[in-house]
Amino acid sequence: MNGYTDLKIERQYRYRTRKNKRAAYRVRTTLFMAIMIVTFVVCSNIILNVNKASGSSSKDFKEVLVGSGDTLWSIASEHKADDVDIRKAIYAISEANDISANDLHSGSTIKIPVEIME
Repeated sequence: MNGYTDLKIERQYRYRTRKNKRAAYRVRTTLFMAIMIVTFVVCSNIILNVNKASGSSSKDFKEVLVGSGDTLWSIASEHKADDVDIRKAIYAISEANDISANDLHSGSTIKIPVEIME
C-alpha cells in the first residue's frame, strides 16, 4: 500500500474511534443523569415523607375499661356491629392492642377498632 492509502485508512479509523467514543460518552452521561434523578427523587421522598398514607387508612379507636370478669369474647360481643363475625371482632381487638385472652386484666384500658363497631 502506498502512503496515501495508509493515511486515508488511518483517518477513517480515527474518525470511527472518535465517533464510538462520543456515542459511549453520550450513553454514560445519560445513564449517570438517570441514576442521579432517581437517587434525588428517592432521597427527597424519604426526607419529606411523601409516601405516608393519610386520613382514610388511619384507624380510629374507642377506649374501653376492662371490668372484673370481662373476656375478649364479652367485650367484642358488646361492642361489635350486628353484621360483624364475633371471631373477626376478637381478632381485631387483640391485634389492635397486641394482646391475647390471657393478657386481659381488670382495670386496664383496651382499644376497640371503630371498623368493627360500624
